Amino acid sequence: MCEPLPGEPLPGEPLHGEPPHGEGGYRQSADGSALELRFFGLGGLLLALPARRSWTVREAKAALQAELQISVREQRLLAGSEEPRDSELLGCATVGGGDSKAVLDLTLIRRPIEQAEWLERVEEDAQELCKAPPSVRGDREVVLAAVLRDGVALQFASEELRADREVVLAAVREDSEIASRQNGFLRVLLRRRSEPLRHAAEHLQADREVVLAAVRRSGHALQHASWELRADREVVLTAVRTDGFALQYTTRELRGDREIVLAALQVSGEALQYAEEDLRADRACALAAVASDWCALQHVTGDLRADRSIVLAAVKRSGHALAHVGEGLLADREVVLTAVRQSGFALQYASSELRADRAVVLAAVRQTGLALRFAAAALQTDEEIAAEAMRQSSSNLQFLAELRQAVLATRRKRGLPSPSRSRSPR
Repeated sequence: MCEPLPGEPLPGEPLHGEPPHGEGGYRQSADGSALELRFFGLGGLLLALPARRSWTVREAKAALQAELQISVREQRLLAGSEEPRDSELLGCATVGGGDSKAVLDLTLIRRPIEQAEWLERVEEDAQELCKAPPSVRGDREVVLAAVLRDGVALQFASEELRADREVVLAAVREDSEIASRQNGFLRVLLRRRSEPLRHAAEHLQADREVVLAAVRRSGHALQHASWELRADREVVLTAVRTDGFALQYTTRELRGDREIVLAALQVSGEALQYAEEDLRADRACALAAVASDWCALQHVTGDLRADRSIVLAAVKRSGHALAHVGEGLLADREVVLTAVRQSGFALQYASSELRADRAVVLAAVRQTGLALRFAAAALQTDEEIAAEAMRQSSSNLQFLAELRQAVLATRRKRGLPSPSRSRSPR
């Protein structure tokens, strides 16, 4: 048996076990040559049917269901000693008769009804396995079907099957259905919460092929590997390239490996916190970290928090990074202006001189009017700045009321008349 070749149109699969349509009740493929299907049971020949080489095994099962009323879910078809997948083509296993006429003998084994029902349930939702009786949780075919849909279903398998290498490999290679539909951080987070390797038998957690397959799917799975494999450079490098936070699960020696740490930082800047101290004080590592995630600035050590290039890289991503900047740069006008343009709230971290700088405060309130509360007192009642703050925070009624009262109080102190309220035309 074989799968359709890349680029070759897939034969249409019938839904819900219905037979394919066409001449004689079966779909005839224009590019497929004639084929005779012979189905055998324990007692001998059950049925012979005309078919096409382009049919899939699924279509053969649907045809058999139509003739013998044996549901697709109850059928196991063997070609010799092998059981082909439903998606495989019949034509790849035909014998005799040349290209224009061929014969394929298939042996039918009828599944027990309970097994057929559970196969259908876990193919719909792998988590259904948790409701299965012990006999079903120990059924290799049912468990394989479940973990091929969602690897985390391995936790519901019997102890014997959690020690089965083929079953565990299938589980760790399979993405959960929910995670596969997500992107970015949410996908990584869902994968962290569904790591089949944690449910595998201990000897398989020390199996290099199994662990490599697991960390390719989720770097966080490294925590469930044996200590020997957590010290394996290739395994760790594979893990951190999938999820930088996997750096925390390796040895101290590899947390001090510059190549591994840089690979982790390109994926997750905050993984810097797990690197050895000399690398947290390394300029290239610090730049890589903040370029990936501004939050990494808090994990930078030594004098690098006062390194202007590193700080500018961080505040360009988020003004909140100013909270982790060395004191000297809190008075750097360019750094603070860059920060408040990203987040007006960053004004609270600036030096007192820059919180009294009109241009800096104006830039902050243009980003969010609420930043005005962090400005020097003299600028909080500056009419132009206050007006800009009102425009930016028009939905915050309490803030507007407090701001108006402050402006009015300042005008009264200066002996200026209160501004008249504009009236809307009726």
